[in-house]
Amino acid sequence: PESRAVGVDSVRGLHVTRDRMLVGSFRTGLLEIDRRGGRLTRHRTRAGAPESLPSDTVIGLEPDGNGGYWVGTELG
Repeated sequence: PESRAVGVDSVRGLHVTRDRMLVGSFRTGLLEIDRRGGRLTRHRTRAGAPESLPSDTVIGLEPDGNGGYWVGTELG
């Protein structure tokens, strides 16, 4: 089973709602935590996957007003 521990180098962006928490980090991507169910999803760079983050270093996180988020990384 996957560990429930979450390690990040440095928090670069944080957004919390009633249902979830997003944590943008330095070198460990974007963490999405379901606050009701406790599920953790880590969004990272994946080679050959254009829908993944361009970099694992998140430098900004901003809600888009439509339920989504803009995620800024060191590579765009």
